[in-house]
Amino acid sequence: MNAILQVLEKLLARTNEGRIPWKTTVDEKSFTASFGATSVVIEELIPFGRYAFRILDEAGREIESANTSNLESNTDMFQDLFYEARRLARDTDNKLEALLAELDQV
Repeated sequence: MNAILQVLEKLLARTNEGRIPWKTTVDEKSFTASFGATSVVIEELIPFGRYAFRILDEAGREIESANTSNLESNTDMFQDLFYEARRLARDTDNKLEALLAELDQV
């Protein structure tokens, strides 16, 4: 489990630097990023406040996974990664800037 925590930490750091190409999925509570033949998924589970992280191979098969139920001491890291991935995948910063520009015209 130590390796998956290292992956989560590095993903969060690179995401905060804006270096991870997060994308939306068909599920609005799930975001993905691809790295060669491997992809990662961060998702919010129901009920809210629980998160899951999966690493997939080139065929979409799960290689490894973790969630806040089995890694409770790292809930903040899961949550931070989810919200930052969502912000980047949905292009939130640019949309907010465009909204502010529109409001300046009103």
